[in-house]
Amino acid sequence: MDKISGIISTLSKEDTVLFKQFIQNKKEIEQRKDLQLFELLELSNGEPSTDVLEKIYPGDANVVAYHATRKRLFKTLAQFIHTQTILNDDRVGFSSYHSICVHLFKNRQEEIAWHYLKKGLRLANKNNLLDLEISLYQLAIEEGNSPYAMDMDEMLVRYESLVHVRHEESQLQIIRQVARHELNQRLRKGVNLDFSGFIQNLNNRFLPDSPSVQSLHVIYSQVCIARSIVLEKKEFYTFEKYIIDAYSKLLHSNVFKKENNTIRIHFLYMIAHTCYRNKKFDLAQIYLDSMYQCMLDYKKSDFKKYEYKYALLQAAVYSYTHASGKAISIIEKLLQEKHIQRSNEQYFNALINLGLNYFYSKNYSRTQRTFRNLQHTDSWFVKIMGQEWVLKKLLLEAINLFELEHPELALDKIKFVEQNFKAYMDRDPHKRALHFIRLFKKIIQDPAIVSTKSFAELVNNTFTFLPHEEEDLQAMTFYAWLKSKMVRRDFYEVLIEVVAAT
Repeated sequence: MDKISGIISTLSKEDTVLFKQFIQNKKEIEQRKDLQLFELLELSNGEPSTDVLEKIYPGDANVVAYHATRKRLFKTLAQFIHTQTILNDDRVGFSSYHSICVHLFKNRQEEIAWHYLKKGLRLANKNNLLDLEISLYQLAIEEGNSPYAMDMDEMLVRYESLVHVRHEESQLQIIRQVARHELNQRLRKGVNLDFSGFIQNLNNRFLPDSPSVQSLHVIYSQVCIARSIVLEKKEFYTFEKYIIDAYSKLLHSNVFKKENNTIRIHFLYMIAHTCYRNKKFDLAQIYLDSMYQCMLDYKKSDFKKYEYKYALLQAAVYSYTHASGKAISIIEKLLQEKHIQRSNEQYFNALINLGLNYFYSKNYSRTQRTFRNLQHTDSWFVKIMGQEWVLKKLLLEAINLFELEHPELALDKIKFVEQNFKAYMDRDPHKRALHFIRLFKKIIQDPAIVSTKSFAELVNNTFTFLPHEEEDLQAMTFYAWLKSKMVRRDFYEVLIEVVAAT
């Protein structure tokens, strides 16, 4: 894609309108070629520059002028984005106190300067603007000989304390980045990690003997980093003990209060989700019950914030505990209640899970109608939901079309997947999706083959199975559908058996 087109693609519709006003307000050029270039690139979706050049300079391929226009457009885009960042950042208003105080001290207005300096310090402290508070104390110490100044010893103690906190925050940020990088590298190599020991080693390296590494916010931050890697690699079995131990330690320390209830709710959600993905549904239900109680404990906003997440996970647990009817009821109610806070991701996940549960009930026509509610292109969904989500959606659609006795449509869907997701499926942990597709194509092309001994052998030779506790739950679902065809039994019954196997 054209690089400037890439910048333009990040602007919202509102930002695009504002930018055009911004560029037109620059009066130094009457015929703004940069605005014309912006509008062309906006419409062209990364059109090659030679075509754009012809439209801006018809009949005169003035390459030098074109590149000058591109540079001017880039500069104006950068100015606009910088301006919008300042306008949308509440911290900028507070940081102006430093500038006005420097100006007043420079012009010997000490009494007024100290009035605004003290006010700026109060606001910086109240709004947790650590860097601003440090810079204001630096200025205060420099001007400490003024008759209007604060006590020097008190300022020095406070400044040193703030610098220490700032140092620890910087080190914690390094820990977060190093943890994310090293976890990703190690899991990519297939190394099973002791998460607790791994994080402790980082803490000892960057913040030895610091009590802050035992704080709720630091432990919570580190757990979230580890989980983000686990979600990508699907290795939930490595994560369960670490997150439960971390939560139990915090619980026994009595750190959970009203003001951090949302952290506790999210902790319980992450644990319940981990247990669910590890096929420990009874344990997942225990943590879900605790999560729901915490949602009711304090503010209504806590309940509303997590209502959708809780309901979707509860429905998912029901789906794998022979209660898909309950799952359908929960999700149908969820989709009907418009007042519930939800993101696009949650809404689309609800639709997919509803369609899947209809499929479990052999209600293939309702599954198909549910998929029709996903009224965006697959390329749009890739941007919003990711490749893995779209891949699973397409496979579910293809299987459902096959069950509706539309094999030709199912095959078209599978060919589309092969053409557009092959590179993605060539990578771990998605290779088994490619194996599934090849087997599914054989069933579509010759349905009778599924019950033959040769096909059973092909399945056994194609799929590499992990130990049950390590096997991915969603991978099991696709395998269970294949197995149900091979043994000529109800898919949902086979699925429950496969997931419950020990």
